[in-house]
Amino acid sequence: MSIELPELYSEFNLEVALSTAKAQIPVKSAGLWTDVSDTDPGVVAVRIVLEAIGERLYSLSARTAPDALRVAFGQLLGVEPLGATRAVGDLELIVTPGTVIPTGYIVLNDETGLQYETTNPSSVTSVVGGALELPARAILAGSGGDIETPGQISRVLVQPGTGGVSSVSNKTAFTGGTDGETYDKYAARLPSEIQRDILEFGFELEAAATENASVKRARAFRATRPV
Repeated sequence: MSIELPELYSEFNLEVALSTAKAQIPVKSAGLWTDVSDTDPGVVAVRIVLEAIGERLYSLSARTAPDALRVAFGQLLGVEPLGATRAVGDLELIVTPGTVIPTGYIVLNDETGLQYETTNPSSVTSVVGGALELPARAILAGSGGDIETPGQISRVLVQPGTGGVSSVSNKTAFTGGTDGETYDKYAARLPSEIQRDILEFGFELEAAATENASVKRARAFRATRPV
């Protein structure tokens, strides 16, 4: 006898499945099975099987939860998906004496069209002019902001009050730009992060226990379910 079963636990209803099975029993048994009451041993066995199927569907549904639900679960445990990071490097600006470069001065990589900004903590004034080196970062986060070789940044965007720059170049490669963590990578990292938190909590318990003068040594361990 076959019963059409739902794919997800949320669609599973034990009583509906049992009623469907009862309706098929007389037909599938060619009339030999006539008692389909709840107390019939055969019906009781069918119920037990359907309950086991329901538990299995629940287990599968829990393990195949939507990505967003799994991420939300991880966040409840304090494990956040890794966000994208910006590429960083150094710029060399050729300036005239007295030129002031503010924080967030923007330059452009002509090859990619990506913009970069200086990250000096405050405005920098070049007293004598010439080459001025400043740290900078990509405005947009992501691996696309990386620049493999020096010399690819070559244009200064027009910005009010920041004249005096004759040329600009990236003196170094720009590195460290990473894309945001994909779900697959997050899911692969989550178990180890949880395990690490458990270990750290265990160390904290051990330290707390040994603060008692009567306790010379303590060891935390995970309880296991008896077989």
